[in-house]
Amino acid sequence: MYVVNYSARTINKLYLLLVRDYFEVLNDIYRIAKSIDYITAVTPDKSFAVRYERIGNHLFTSVDVARVVGR
Repeated sequence: MYVVNYSARTINKLYLLLVRDYFEVLNDIYRIAKSIDYITAVTPDKSFAVRYERIGNHLFTSVDVARVVGR
């Protein structure tokens, strides 16, 4: 997949699932996000965004997740 990303001339965005896990509270999400080795997917000179898809009812919003992951 990485070869396609670097050699393709028409790809504007590439979505890469880095982790799929279970959580109950925001601190679980922080722990999961901190455990990911981002350097294997994104070099330090590149930027990336976090997308969060909620399934079910939670006591926090997508904005809360972005804030916790961005710590």
